[in-house]
Amino acid sequence: MNKLVTGILIGVLITGTACYFYIKYLDQQREDNLAEIVALLKQRQAMEDKAIETINNPKALLIVKSAISIIVDANGQYYYFRENDCTGMKQAALAELSELLAEETKTNSNGQLMILIKTAPGSSPGNSISLLDILVKAGIKPGQFAEMGMSEKEKECLRNSTKK
Repeated sequence: MNKLVTGILIGVLITGTACYFYIKYLDQQREDNLAEIVALLKQRQAMEDKAIETINNPKALLIVKSAISIIVDANGQYYYFRENDCTGMKQAALAELSELLAEETKTNSNGQLMILIKTAPGSSPGNSISLLDILVKAGIKPGQFAEMGMSEKEKECLRNSTKK
């Protein structure tokens, strides 16, 4: 009987030790996976930031003849500027944007116009959808517009424009 109890205790001890090391192994695997995910997210964020800065660089060569950036503000206001120069930012209502875009599509046919939609932090998705409706009505085709983040310079220009 004494040997049986000793055998059971040794079995429990071995099983407990094996379970402990297995759990430690799984924890280490989770930490490694999380570290890899964090590294990938940081890499993706760096690439996105680089892309935003490249696109917003006024010295960058544009493949299209004309580019208009439209910012959807958190207050439901719309601002636009041309050719990556946010210092000339102007406020416009949807009707004004509709007229502007209709005129631009007439003068820049065959895909030579690119619209960059930029949403300010806190802006409503409904305002972006209203803008997309205007783009479709103006004849802007898919591939001629893109939604992207705002650069720090554009955020500063927006702050300056809203102070006026």
